[in-house]
Amino acid sequence: FFTTGGIESFGDNVGIDYANYGVSTTCTSQQTGNNGNNGGDNGGHNQLYYPDYTSTTLGCSADGQFITASFQGAYCDGNHFLSNDGAITYLNDDLDNLGCYQIYGSSGNANGDDANANGGDDGGAAYNLLSYSSSCSHTEYPKRCPDPHGIKKSRDQKLFNYAQSHYRAVPLIMPIMSTLLLVGAAMLYCLANGIRDKAKRRAIESTTGEAADPSIYEKFSS
Repeated sequence: FFTTGGIESFGDNVGIDYANYGVSTTCTSQQTGNNGNNGGDNGGHNQLYYPDYTSTTLGCSADGQFITASFQGAYCDGNHFLSNDGAITYLNDDLDNLGCYQIYGSSGNANGDDANANGGDDGGAAYNLLSYSSSCSHTEYPKRCPDPHGIKKSRDQKLFNYAQSHYRAVPLIMPIMSTLLLVGAAMLYCLANGIRDKAKRRAIESTTGEAADPSIYEKFSS
């Protein structure tokens, strides 16, 4: 599983206080421009609010490390990412060295208490984490999902193969058949027009007793 609750819920339940690393999960901003126009009333969907501000917060790098990220504007909007200001080394090292951490046991939560962190009886740390977690897909994150015995990879691959076999993309023959049907329909249309034109010419010839004048035919057709 991987938690969707962020470092706050994860750290609180595995004994890591992220605040001790100088980490802030809130968005903080400061004015960096001096043009006197913050542009706060001009923003819209995916538009920049307060362009003369720079905001920072906790972020993630592409390789799964916690970093300090900077954004243009006052609200840490991912559409206006500016820079990776560096990894939070000590926090990343402690998380990497965490290893296997017990969050539930027969005596209750990870601390051996009968009640959970909120004073209830719903499983303590296990409940707090798993209620905001999703299954880690090995097909999506082949190098990041813990799978020491290969069981997760095997099951994910079976699901992937089943989906591939039962929900295939459009077979190659389908676009070929569609093209042939389209060409055939165009040919039938041209053939039908040709037959109709011949029938009109014969009707004119049988009425006048002579070959139809092309100009008469054109007038008749129009």
